[in-house]
Amino acid sequence: MTKYEMAVAMGSAFGLPVEHVRPDNSQPSSSAAVKRPHDTHLASKKVEALGVGHRIAFRDGIAECLKPFV
Repeated sequence: MTKYEMAVAMGSAFGLPVEHVRPDNSQPSSSAAVKRPHDTHLASKKVEALGVGHRIAFRDGIAECLKPFV
């Protein structure tokens, strides 16, 4: 899931309009002061191998987490 998709899911969980949110598909400049990784997905294999936690769809999880604020 991209950061754009997460932002849309959070906006939707709050019942906010998200039509104005647009993904930024541009590549960082080679002269950028800070180098950013291209792929920022979190790996959970090591945690799962320990038997810790469980998976839940981001949209469901974020809606549950934000419920007290909605």
